[in-house]
Amino acid sequence: MQIDLDEDADTPLSKHEQEATKAELTKLIMEGKVQKTTVLLHVKHNLLLGREGDATLVRPVDDLHVENIKSLMIKKPANFSAPFLLMVDPKDCPTKQDWNPNPDVYKTWKYQVLGGNHGARAKLSLFNMYGKAVFAQVEAWVFAGLSKREMRILSWSHNIDQEYRKGMSNIDKIRACHTLFMENNMNRSKELKWKCCDELDLPYNKLKRDSLSTHDHTFQIAFRTGEVWDLQDKNFDMWQKFETLGQKKHVSPTKPKNSKSTAAQQSTRALKKTSGDLNLGHWRALQGLPSQDAIKRLLLRVVNRMISLEQMFHEGDKIKKL
Repeated sequence: MQIDLDEDADTPLSKHEQEATKAELTKLIMEGKVQKTTVLLHVKHNLLLGREGDATLVRPVDDLHVENIKSLMIKKPANFSAPFLLMVDPKDCPTKQDWNPNPDVYKTWKYQVLGGNHGARAKLSLFNMYGKAVFAQVEAWVFAGLSKREMRILSWSHNIDQEYRKGMSNIDKIRACHTLFMENNMNRSKELKWKCCDELDLPYNKLKRDSLSTHDHTFQIAFRTGEVWDLQDKNFDMWQKFETLGQKKHVSPTKPKNSKSTAAQQSTRALKKTSGDLNLGHWRALQGLPSQDAIKRLLLRVVNRMISLEQMFHEGDKIKKL
């Protein structure tokens, strides 16, 4: 089942038409569900969460967010109630018609996680640690036979319990656009930008070309390649781990010396602050530099913790003026 959001059409779609097309796509994807009810699976025995499962990720796993989910699950295990979105491994069930409703059969199959990757990894970690059934059970809607594009759209649109939800950071959006750019053979077209906006739910209007200009800076960063992209990606990793020079770092509260705490207090872990959005204004320094070497030198200095992102902006601005 392959569906295109009018990517090659000559006539731009109105906002109403775009919404209607998305609704049609969503309806067709939802028909990919193997049955009308959710199924119960085991987080350790059924879910593909290692390298095999990484293929369905639309953004890298944020380890800090996984740790926060674990803390919240320990406090209130029952609060994690929204079903996961899974696709049955094509090796076990290639199409919807191949689904076997017998639990003795489908509970032996493997499943790729489309929605709920952070929660699944948190559950697996807690189950391995405590061995309790409350962390083992996974309630899920199961799909079969989806295309890569359909899997990605389901992943973006998945809404989970608000207490555990991690919003899309601008790093997540840049990386997602870069993936689409590479899949499009590095062709910087307006159709590709429309596709990025569709999948990331970024506002735009095909009737107004300037409506894409709001996202131009995201596209400029995402559409870089080779060593420049690799250095940018290292910068993103450093930012998410609070390793960038000059970045404000969250300090967890410490327990006073010689203080005593109950077992319940010891089991309650403070939530860790995630890095959040980059200041994309600092990255404007890379636009208009005289050469790729100049861009690489600046990024490498940030990676080596010689300068901060703010200093990168000022140094890049100085190079352009000179």
